[in-house]
Amino acid sequence: MAILFPRKWQYNIHRIIRKGKESMISYEPLWKTLKRKNVTTYKLIKDYNLSRGILDKLKHNRNVNVDTIGRLCEMLDCNVEDVMEYRKDV
Repeated sequence: MAILFPRKWQYNIHRIIRKGKESMISYEPLWKTLKRKNVTTYKLIKDYNLSRGILDKLKHNRNVNVDTIGRLCEMLDCNVEDVMEYRKDV
């Protein structure tokens, strides 16, 4: 039987569990790609309807849906490697 916590606690519990651990996936290439293509986060929000919540997840290397990665590749006309990378040594 799973323990269900109130929704407002779930975020904090996730942060406590992950504290001190880096993600194996990094979105560092995304920020380089945005800079190289002269696309701002404001443009992603206003022109491409990308939510601020998703941008926050990307900035903090949190999990995002594979569809989000696909949308970013489509928006920026780039490959997955231009958006994210796998870090083996974490």
